[in-house]
Amino acid sequence: MTEEQAFAIIRDFYTRGKPERDEPAFEDACHALIYQMGRMDIAADFGAYYYEKKLYDLAAKYYTLAAEAGIPFAWLGMGYIWYYARLGIRDDQEACRCFIRALEILSGTRIDESAFWQVNTKINLFCPEDLDTYINAAYKLADAYREGRGVEKNDKHYAALIRQLYAMMRHSFVAYHMPEVEIRLADITLKAAKAGVDENSVVPSDSAEDIDAFSEDRSDPVKAALDLLDDARERMAERLSNNQFFGNFSVMKQIVLKTYELREFNLPAMDLYDLYFVLQRPCKVIFQFDDVQHTIIAARDGSGMAASLDGKWFRFADELLMKGRLDGFSLPEVNKECSNFRIICDEENTAEENGR
Repeated sequence: MTEEQAFAIIRDFYTRGKPERDEPAFEDACHALIYQMGRMDIAADFGAYYYEKKLYDLAAKYYTLAAEAGIPFAWLGMGYIWYYARLGIRDDQEACRCFIRALEILSGTRIDESAFWQVNTKINLFCPEDLDTYINAAYKLADAYREGRGVEKNDKHYAALIRQLYAMMRHSFVAYHMPEVEIRLADITLKAAKAGVDENSVVPSDSAEDIDAFSEDRSDPVKAALDLLDDARERMAERLSNNQFFGNFSVMKQIVLKTYELREFNLPAMDLYDLYFVLQRPCKVIFQFDDVQHTIIAARDGSGMAASLDGKWFRFADELLMKGRLDGFSLPEVNKECSNFRIICDEENTAEENGR
């Protein structure tokens, strides 16, 4: 098999949607490129193929081959394997080592050198795949510094990486994790203001203007945080309209609840995601979709809360938003088309009284 033939087989496999019947030919093509032609970039992609199939032993085998050849994406993949215990053992220290190697290769700077953390350190990554790898590795490493998992807890390193990621993604189409980054940056902004910390003292970025662009008035940290949360909400709503993954709902819930810690609830601007806030106590919510009136009831159910949509009950608001349907559509798909919300409070309301 020639290199051209192998790449043609791989290209056709992905173009056709990875049909199971074509897997043997695809795997043979990858083997040829890896073992006969030394294409370690294909080994990294092959590891991702097996990771997606949940064959983690094989994923680790090919990620390791590619990582040893210096492929950043393979180091990221191995980081995920250790971080999420895909081989049955969770190793936070090894996961962080992998994330760090990915960042060091892509940045050309060792993470234990001061240059990596200096203000205005610029990471130039023009390949979308490299940028995505850097973002994912830095995002995981930032949380490790925040929580002290696998590395020594370091709030400054955590804040610096989050600010760096925000600056990198603001002008990039590789911004899948922007809502998660903006939530964290909102918290960092508020905590820095409360502690009287000069934010720019630990901000690696293209410029101070890049970092401060989310707020017209740097003297108002609450406004800056709300600007970030509002943008995060808009981005996450768009993501949810395309992918109703439970983790996306979890992030949206964080955004909504954090927003109303800083801002009063505004009924005229309400949408379905505000149910995370509204359904924390017994009430009835009435709204319109496609000129039809719909009713949501939140009621006490033992020590917790239950919620119903047009008579169908769910265990909590999270499940309602994840599994509720209007005319066969998921709630994220029709969120923008729902309007005329009204709320009727009833502190004594229970699920039993409502026929659950």
